[in-house]
Amino acid sequence: MTPKWQIAVIKPETPLNSVMKKMNETGLQSLMVCGEYIRLLGTISDGDIRKALVQGRLMDDPVSDIMNTNPTTINSSTTRAEILSIFIRHQFKLIPIVSKGIVTGCEFISDFIGLPQQMAPMLIMAGGFGKRLGELTKSMPKPMLEVSGKPIIRHIVDRAIVFGVTRIFISVHYLADQIKDYLGDGSLLGISIEYIEEVSPLGTAGSFQKLPAELKGPVLVSNADIISKIDYTKLIQHHLSNDASATMAVRENTIQNPFGVVLTDGIFITGFDEKPAWRTRINAGIYVLDASLKDRIDEGEHIDMPELILRQKSKGGKVIIFQLEDDWFDIGNPEEYNKLV
Repeated sequence: MTPKWQIAVIKPETPLNSVMKKMNETGLQSLMVCGEYIRLLGTISDGDIRKALVQGRLMDDPVSDIMNTNPTTINSSTTRAEILSIFIRHQFKLIPIVSKGIVTGCEFISDFIGLPQQMAPMLIMAGGFGKRLGELTKSMPKPMLEVSGKPIIRHIVDRAIVFGVTRIFISVHYLADQIKDYLGDGSLLGISIEYIEEVSPLGTAGSFQKLPAELKGPVLVSNADIISKIDYTKLIQHHLSNDASATMAVRENTIQNPFGVVLTDGIFITGFDEKPAWRTRINAGIYVLDASLKDRIDEGEHIDMPELILRQKSKGGKVIIFQLEDDWFDIGNPEEYNKLV
């Protein structure tokens, strides 16, 4: 039997109508274009062909005219976790395995059981009052405060889009119309935005229960007062590879004691510790939760995220952390906000 990856090989002179015919016959949505000795020249997807036809290409044009001549490739030592990350990040249908320019195999998205065909959806918790910011949020919800020329919530949405998120839910309550009027349904950004109305405040996790019943698998969740350079691909990959039901992004926080500490045993001095640092991990306000955690929350219940995670743990769920090393800012008070504007 011919190996599956060899079925995905076509020649550069193959006309587009034959390429489409092969895609239909094999069920493959992407193919590898190879020259002599199976040397990789490029890749082609059904989407590439559709775009080319719209731009005026003809069905008898050779595939070499429109193929991607700089495809992403891997080698035989690339780990499954790394391959998974590439599939999630770029939404490829196949990734060629190459050695010195020669194709030796191929990974297909269909072979990764349980791999989402697109990035997980996201829920942004934007219903809070932002009281700690005082006058700044008297007539404007915290997520709409501007940092570097655009609202905080737009920074969060734009970061999600970079990593392929196409469906975003936003829970709103305080001055909700300002957020809804600004972002709309997301169509201008090429995504879908849906709003969850909190009739009364539900805490930092309560609105998770209101997500659509049909959602399955991981859901990204973010507070609406966080600006971060987090890599959502790595976060999702970490969550999936550890078979977790809840993952909390955490940051290391250091508190420096300004004084030298005297170490004692009763009244006896045993040593000194000069200005020691206390290092802890803090909640970064970014999570991945399996959609099934909706069942842990009662309808209309006010609940914060730490309580939900502990509730899941008490039921035997696997809850883990993701160490966040990227830039991260929590806009919790006027002083922190003023550092960024």
